[in-house]
Amino acid sequence: MKREDVIRHIHGLELELAALEDQYGLLSSDFYHCYRAGELEQTRDFIRWSGYYEAKLDREARYRQPAPGIGFDSPYLDVVLEDVRRDWLEQS
Repeated sequence: MKREDVIRHIHGLELELAALEDQYGLLSSDFYHCYRAGELEQTRDFIRWSGYYEAKLDREARYRQPAPGIGFDSPYLDVVLEDVRRDWLEQS
């Protein structure tokens, strides 16, 4: 899965989660904690909410994984950092 796809998935999941948060008046992280602790029923909405939240956590973990060839020990990192520095200086 490309990084752009991961970001697109995260945004889509955030929309679904926001709708459920609005509907139930509860942030997804708080819902998930209560749901996993067995404090909430297993309704259709809650099962779906839990799945969306777990998928979002998975996609966020994938997003945080270093891109191939751009790790901390990569010879390309210096080139990337220099490009970022140059772009920043040009905008300043």
